Amino acid sequence: MLQKINALLWEGDISNDLELGPIVRQHRMKLLNNGWRGTLYKKIHTRILTELYLAPMQFVPGMRILELGCGEALELFEIVNLGGYGYGIDIRPDRVSLVNKCAHYLEMDIKAYQSDACSLNFKSSSFDVVMATSFFEHVYDDKSALSEAVRVLRPGGFLIIRDGNILDPLHLFEILIRRPISTYGKIGGISWIRNKGKLLKSVPIGNYFGKDEDWKTIYWWGKTLAGNKDISINVLSTVITYLWFRSFKISKVMRPFFGGIFLVAQKQ
Repeated sequence: MLQKINALLWEGDISNDLELGPIVRQHRMKLLNNGWRGTLYKKIHTRILTELYLAPMQFVPGMRILELGCGEALELFEIVNLGGYGYGIDIRPDRVSLVNKCAHYLEMDIKAYQSDACSLNFKSSSFDVVMATSFFEHVYDDKSALSEAVRVLRPGGFLIIRDGNILDPLHLFEILIRRPISTYGKIGGISWIRNKGKLLKSVPIGNYFGKDEDWKTIYWWGKTLAGNKDISINVLSTVITYLWFRSFKISKVMRPFFGGIFLVAQKQ
């Protein structure tokens, strides 16, 4: 399924809906198909899907799953392929169109909508799972989006969030050094520190106002969710998704400083 979805997204006519050049598409497909790198990519993807989504949500066929800021919805397609029903929302119409075209082509039960995550057009208790990857760091009102995510979950349903971690050295290197170099100073750098909590016209995402990598810490997530009596935290930690880091054991004291945020919570 991963191979088929990537081919649709990055090689065929459907990929032309994206604001990406042919060089980017070719690079993605070469990575997927090229020897040990392709094998490693697939293993990482399988590990992420299994350990960070399927196991925490206690997946069973027939689950209704909503992805906030779905983008290309790669994980959502994989889960629905196992027997779920997928729904995605995104602020970008090109991403919404792309997901719907892929779902139609593959005859899969996925529907994507252009929608505001801070005011979801779904009834309360509509979903078994709400998941979000690299979404809360961009949304203009993270607490309203979090409240809406909890509202549309059924009692016993799971909220799964993966987000950036401001304490992680690799995250900081990316935003403070690598990204300013690659964008000729347009994104990241010292100005990011001053502006990360402000609403900005986000260059890489599109013509709308959101936040530029407003990463939090596990302490922020813990404190924010502690005030919500409707949900309890099952897992709140950091996770490194690169396979070659897996064998390293990180002490509990140092864990907040390595990897991205990984949160699993359950509605009461």
